[in-house]
Amino acid sequence: MSETPSHLAYTKRFNVVLAYIEANLEGDLSVNTLSQVANFSAFHFHRQFTAFVGVPVSRYVQLMRLRRAAHSLAGLADYSVLDAALSAGFESPEAFSRAFRRAFGMAPSVFRKAPNWQTWNAVFAIPHFSRTIIMQLRIVEFTETQVAALEHRGPAGLVNQTTNRFIEWRKQ
Repeated sequence: MSETPSHLAYTKRFNVVLAYIEANLEGDLSVNTLSQVANFSAFHFHRQFTAFVGVPVSRYVQLMRLRRAAHSLAGLADYSVLDAALSAGFESPEAFSRAFRRAFGMAPSVFRKAPNWQTWNAVFAIPHFSRTIIMQLRIVEFTETQVAALEHRGPAGLVNQTTNRFIEWRKQ
């Protein structure tokens, strides 16, 4: 089934909005701001975003902020729950902890000690991400950089152990 020109135009607009959200997680990501990025009225944008992505815009923004906070909590030894709460746009660590617990089923401090990546991945099973996304690529040349990787071999249920081993190595 081929896509209609209007569907392609909407896809382009929403890909711009999703990139804008990713690049501006600390900024104003209100429906009004994002509707201007998409060049839609706020009401139309809200309805179309929910239809396109599969979740309301406010929920999507909150999940993206929580995702970044979860990565920082698990990967940065000196990153506090307060730091995570403030960078995710919450006014208090308590509100952040409640939202984090609702999303991931555990407190941020517990996640930091023993991240459950399977639960974390299930939270991000947003319908939009199961579609094919056209990426904007840019080739950048930079000096040689060392890269580390750890391959997981074995049952999928043990992925958390492998991931935690890699995180601990990285922290050292």
